[in-house]
Amino acid sequence: MNLVAERVRDRQVLRLVRGFLRAGIVELHGGLAESLTGTPQGGVVSPLLANIYLSAWTGTSPGSGTPR
Repeated sequence: MNLVAERVRDRQVLRLVRGFLRAGIVELHGGLAESLTGTPQGGVVSPLLANIYLSAWTGTSPGSGTPR
């Protein structure tokens, strides 16, 4: 979350992302399982988190395509 907070300043968005990361997983038989790591691939928050992580990993600023 610290890496996300460096890029996203809106507290409501941060609270929403935190909620997605803490949300459980609905299983096939209808039960609810605790999410132990991250967000499921294909989840609605996955593209946002992937872009933030990859921009920090590659050393580029979002949208610039050039090193920081």
